[in-house]
Amino acid sequence: MIVWRGALARTGGTVCIRIVEAVLAHHGVTPRRITTDDLRGCRVQVIRHADGGRTVRLPPGMFEDAVYVGGSDGFFHPVFAAPPFRVFYIRRDLRHALASYKRLMRNPDFDTLLRLARDLARKGRHMEGLPDERCLKLAYEADILNLASGVRRLADFIGHPVDAATVAALAERYDRTGVRQYLARLEQQARKVLAPWRAPAADTKVVTLALENGREETLYVPRPAVIESSERLGRMLVRRPDGAEQRLWANAGSRTWRLGFEGFQSGFIGDDGDWRDAFTGDEQARLTEAVAPYLEAIGITP
Repeated sequence: MIVWRGALARTGGTVCIRIVEAVLAHHGVTPRRITTDDLRGCRVQVIRHADGGRTVRLPPGMFEDAVYVGGSDGFFHPVFAAPPFRVFYIRRDLRHALASYKRLMRNPDFDTLLRLARDLARKGRHMEGLPDERCLKLAYEADILNLASGVRRLADFIGHPVDAATVAALAERYDRTGVRQYLARLEQQARKVLAPWRAPAADTKVVTLALENGREETLYVPRPAVIESSERLGRMLVRRPDGAEQRLWANAGSRTWRLGFEGFQSGFIGDDGDWRDAFTGDEQARLTEAVAPYLEAIGITP
């Protein structure tokens, strides 16, 4: 079985895959990791049906020796419609998701957001086309904001149901308060490890961290410690003074960076304000036009 996070950006997908892993651990199952590169490199079988339809699937036996977990925001592959996949994704008004993304990225330009909106809408419609036995379609309001429902549905969907006490414990661990407290602890630990980089030095990359509560902190990262860095993708991987790897994500427009931990990012959990507050009247109209086909597909009147 492959449990795949097919979520769209800013919908709660990272929380859900952490819940899946916790449910599997509760049942004594240690999953293996699978990536988009693993899938892109697979040879697939195409079965053509008499009615003109077709099924795309992995070769029999492939990835069936264990439980695998993986995922990528918006990534879609036709093999999701066939075993051994169990895909989940979260339905959400993409205008709210894009407003949250804009706040997270510190106000990127609107054309960039509009391209992302069209891309997410297209991929969301792909997810909607998957059969229900292969794809669990969670609802943001009903299953993420009310996380106990999401825990139950995910556990049942992957064939590892949990009792009410476990549902409550996981919902408390992974709700916004729980995740925020968890990230605050990880951020505090990381800052202690990164303390040697606070002093200015030669041959360094200056990195300004955006921390919790709007605080900022400047680091002078030795260039030999930078494993990879992409301004275009807005991400960096560094070797910390303790030898561990640390992922950083860029905030567009502000030249600041966030610390990354297990798919989460410090300094921002999410919010649910009115999406209109993040855009001008003209931007609201253009954004609505871009995502309208997807909104209609999930039963939301644009």
